[in-house]
Amino acid sequence: SNKDMFVNIPQFPNFKALNLDDQADINTLITQHPPYSDYNFISMWTWDVDQSLQVSQLHNNLVVIFSDYVTSDNFLSFLGTNKVADTVDVLLTYSNNNNLGKELKLIPEVVVSALKSSDNNFYIEEDDTNHDYVLSVDLMKSMAGKKLGPKRNFINRYKRLYEDRTEVKRLDLTIDTVEKQIIDLFITWQKKAKKTCAETEDEYQ
Repeated sequence: SNKDMFVNIPQFPNFKALNLDDQADINTLITQHPPYSDYNFISMWTWDVDQSLQVSQLHNNLVVIFSDYVTSDNFLSFLGTNKVADTVDVLLTYSNNNNLGKELKLIPEVVVSALKSSDNNFYIEEDDTNHDYVLSVDLMKSMAGKKLGPKRNFINRYKRLYEDRTEVKRLDLTIDTVEKQIIDLFITWQKKAKKTCAETEDEYQ
């Protein structure tokens, strides 16, 4: 394998914290596969509010230590289709030996497909608790059908009340007043949603 695929990312089992210099490396890999929100660099960078996310590479696959969104427990995942069965075997052993759990999580479908086509004895379980994030682009575009009636009503109400006052523009985040407007809007949302500062700390960051 070509060890230089990721210039700045160390070879497994060595890990490093994610930083902005890793964007080119990570984008080199993720553009070879269908998009996965968990492996989008901007998403990874944005949600790494406690700097706990760690990256490594194994067989030219990107290996990531993520933090669970709910429990904050760390766990292993990876994206890539090189020597997948061997990669899973190595990562499961490492995960079990380093208190990262007995399973890998957030495994993209492209990885699962490659694993299913290999000779292995791994147990694969679909995470149907996150199916609310799987949307049909055609349905979202047409909003057809009885099930999407409430969403159509929201859209129509918005258009009736606000369409003539709506504009899309680029925000300059270097301007202090713009930053203040964003934070003020965040606080308004937090109060209307009846959420505490502790509950919204990650979003605030």
